Amino acid sequence: MEALAAIRIENLKNYPTRYEVVASHNDGRRLLMGYTKRKSRDGIASLVASKGPENMQRMGLLSERMFNAPAGALMVEGWTIGFTGRTQREAIQFGEIPW
Repeated sequence: MEALAAIRIENLKNYPTRYEVVASHNDGRRLLMGYTKRKSRDGIASLVASKGPENMQRMGLLSERMFNAPAGALMVEGWTIGFTGRTQREAIQFGEIPW
């Protein structure tokens, strides 16, 4: 497993840093939404929109209506979508949140 992580990190060497985006539900569930190089609310919205139907199905959502939340996050039907504070490299090294 460590060898695979080392290869994945090596493959990121010449690319810009990407930041981990996670959806957290009020009941404690957490889902990895993906990684974005834009560390802003717009970056989160763009990532969510690019994988819209897939993410909505995984989260069990009926509506795509999102609300702005404090600190650069989005909220929708009990879910808060925001940054974890980790980069993609850190997530690979220390354990990724499941899809």
